[in-house]
Amino acid sequence: MKTKHQPIWKDPRDTLTRGFHIHLDFIDEQETLALAIFDRFLSYLLSEDLRPTSTRLYAPGENGPHVQRGWEVKFETRDPRILDRIGIAIAWLMCNRQNLSVFIHAVSWEEGDIAEELKAHERYSFSLGNSPELNLNFFSDQLDNDII
Repeated sequence: MKTKHQPIWKDPRDTLTRGFHIHLDFIDEQETLALAIFDRFLSYLLSEDLRPTSTRLYAPGENGPHVQRGWEVKFETRDPRILDRIGIAIAWLMCNRQNLSVFIHAVSWEEGDIAEELKAHERYSFSLGNSPELNLNFFSDQLDNDII
């Protein structure tokens, strides 16, 4: 008799150990709206005393696997309370993304762990709206270069 693969249950406090990145990638025609969302989102986060560790705008191809230009808001922290607090940021974006797509992934890797960084973008992520175009070969190319 064959046995089915048993699921492995993970505690997010043990897996999603370094926070979250939130991205909104956009095309030129969406720039004004995307930047307005960015400004309002940051104001909302500050009103909720939820302070990002960094924010930035990026050009096409400038931010790892992100093909389009966009913005990102990072909550890089080992404080497990981020798991409780990130929901308010996600909920605001659900209500206010104006039909633009948002990509959210956990930070589960340590600096230089490219395989785990790829896993975070593939497995520990989700989108509000359509998923953005990502070049996940960005990670495998780095892994190949590490082997050479």
